[in-house]
Amino acid sequence: MAGNYTSAVLREFINTSTPMWVYCQQTLQFLEVNEAAIEKYGCTRDEFLQMTIKQIRPAEEVAKLDLAIEQIDKEGKVDSGAWLHQNKAGKTFYMHVHGSPIQFEGKKARLITAFDTDAKIKALIANKELEADLLEHSTRIENILESITDGFFAVDNQLRFTYINSQCEKIFGISKFTLINKNIEEAFPEDKTDLVQQCNRALGRNEKINFSEYCEPLDAWFSITIYPTTDGVSVFFRDITSEKLLQNEINAERYNLSALINNTDDLIWSIDSNFNIISANENFLEITRLGDKRLQKGQSVFSNFFDANVIKQWKDNYSRALRGESYTLEVLSEEFNYLAIYYEVNFNPICNEEDEIIGVGCFAKNITKQKKHDLIIKHHKEVLNEAAPANNQPKVKKAGMIDIISQFDFENPRCNENHNLLEQLKSTAKQLETIMSQSINATFN
Repeated sequence: MAGNYTSAVLREFINTSTPMWVYCQQTLQFLEVNEAAIEKYGCTRDEFLQMTIKQIRPAEEVAKLDLAIEQIDKEGKVDSGAWLHQNKAGKTFYMHVHGSPIQFEGKKARLITAFDTDAKIKALIANKELEADLLEHSTRIENILESITDGFFAVDNQLRFTYINSQCEKIFGISKFTLINKNIEEAFPEDKTDLVQQCNRALGRNEKINFSEYCEPLDAWFSITIYPTTDGVSVFFRDITSEKLLQNEINAERYNLSALINNTDDLIWSIDSNFNIISANENFLEITRLGDKRLQKGQSVFSNFFDANVIKQWKDNYSRALRGESYTLEVLSEEFNYLAIYYEVNFNPICNEEDEIIGVGCFAKNITKQKKHDLIIKHHKEVLNEAAPANNQPKVKKAGMIDIISQFDFENPRCNENHNLLEQLKSTAKQLETIMSQSINATFN
């Protein structure tokens, strides 16, 4: 095209269904654009006239464009080839660009015609790259499957092996070439596990299935995950025998610990720093029960208490241990028809691995019987110390048995004073016998 074109004339010329535009060779700014380009790129004419041709390319294509423009200006190419463009929304597509130099309103410019070749080029690219991609993808997946520590195999809809990784070979103790194209049941006829049923279930329901199973021929536990695929299922399995044995040991220890703390008359419980129950034995839960309401793990240890003074006292007790003090306290509690019950309570801080105090462990022993024995013995000692002669006897100094004997007149054994002392000694001895009998009965009853 020769001559110096104006916008009005050029717009008439480029009024076609194929996107066309004019840009300034010096600034690369759009000078004119037709309706087909406006529709294709989603920009208005005014927006185009504020843009350069770089702005309809992805950022990664701009450097390539700069080099091409230099060659076009030098060589005057008409066919610039296929280019990756993008519209206002950022969607990319291929356009085959043809350009011609023109004069536009006194400026050196190029008139561009752009043909949409997106579908064709992408199809060619896809076909060309597909084979390489598939090969690369297949190799990558195989490398991954061969490097994982899990056993993996794939079967088709007839449950015939199509792929087996090396870890699977080690676990089965069979070469993959022996298993390929064999049915699971055919390959392992002695294995009566439900693997086959689970594979069929995954196929029938088209859902992922995970389960644990003991394999008797291998004497091992496995965690098995089955994924349905378009032509069968993929099976991942991991030997969890050691984990299973460890879990059994933990369960046994937990059971033994539970039996230990629950087969005692003592109260055992622990709380966190917010006074919430961490754990408790059955005796503690029964003692603190309010009707049918038993304390639960995570619940406040004071949930079944209503006496503000009692709550304050126990908060103070727990707080001492939360500050790091281990100590023992004698506590009086009224239970069972308001009978006095005495407990010896041990408070011990609980620390985490960083040696931070996170709670309190408590152990309470019912010492009511021992406490009552102590009180009885104390009372009887007081009685013995206050033992005195009968009211109808002559005045004799209040004394214990040793004092009475010390007053005895051994030189005149038949004197009246000695007679009175003997009667007092006899009375005191009877009192002592009664007290000792009561003490013995209280101790063993």
